[in-house]
Amino acid sequence: MAETARLLRNGKITAIKGLEVSYLSCDARNAEAVHELRRRKARDAMPFALMARTVSGIARYCHVDAAADDLLQSPAAPMFPHTALRHNACGGRLRPILPRRNSRASSFQVGCFRPVF
Repeated sequence: MAETARLLRNGKITAIKGLEVSYLSCDARNAEAVHELRRRKARDAMPFALMARTVSGIARYCHVDAAADDLLQSPAAPMFPHTALRHNACGGRLRPILPRRNSRASSFQVGCFRPVF
């Protein structure tokens, strides 16, 4: 994992093996890495999920209430929508799960999960 973290910090795209699938990953704060991953996956407008090792990592980018905290810390650690914080470290690179009804809306839903390895 240390080598994977180093690669991500250096703008690389990695495949992280989960229990049943592999996750193509990049540092969401790196605009060039996000652009390249979107190009490779042909997902220009579609959202990516936000993966973080800890609930506090998710809370840096999205609102996490007590119920979400409990679910994210459970053994299942499911992926589900969270409201993105308006000002987060990803700049404008987080995309909503569903299109915004009001283009001036200040918040939107982002799929988040904590991987179970």
